Order: sequence, then structure tokens, then C-alpha cells
Amino acid sequence: MFRFSIRDLLWLTLVVGLLVGWRIHYLHMRRRADDALANEARLRKDHEFTRAFNDALWKRVERDRQEIERLMDEDDTEKLKRWSEWLNQIKQSRASQ
Repeated sequence: MFRFSIRDLLWLTLVVGLLVGWRIHYLHMRRRADDALANEARLRKDHEFTRAFNDALWKRVERDRQEIERLMDEDDTEKLKRWSEWLNQIKQSRASQ
């Protein structure tokens, strides 16, 4: 039959405490790593959305700039008519959004 002393129980307590502490530390580090990966995926998705939005905005600005240049080249009566049509289109598109 084995006999356990107080010293054996203290060593056992130390070993169990170290194992539990290591396990808690491991789980915490694993959760931080998973959070970092999820954050990276979210940032990548946000970057792709922002880039697509900026590209669309740039195309719209270029289209509007070309339209303004074309309108500037027309004569005055035709220019005023086209400007009013263009402004009405902008108002309607903003109202629908």
C-alpha cells in the first residue's frame, strides 16, 4: 500500500495547478489567434468593398466630367436645355436612392 505525505500532496497540487494554468493560457492564445484571423478576413472584405466603391465613384466622376465638357461645347440654348435635363436626371436618381 502506498503512503502519501503532505509533501506529495503539495507536489500534486503544484502539477495540477501548472497543467490547468497552461490549458487556460493555451485556450486564451487560441481564441486570440482565431479572433485575429477573423479580423483579417473582415478587413480584407472591407478593403475590397471600399475599392469597388471608389472605382465606381471614379467612373461616375469621369462620366460627369465628360458630360460637362460636352455641354460646355454646345451653343447656349442647347446647353441650357441639356443642363436642365441633366440636373433633373440627377435629382431623380438621388430621390430614388
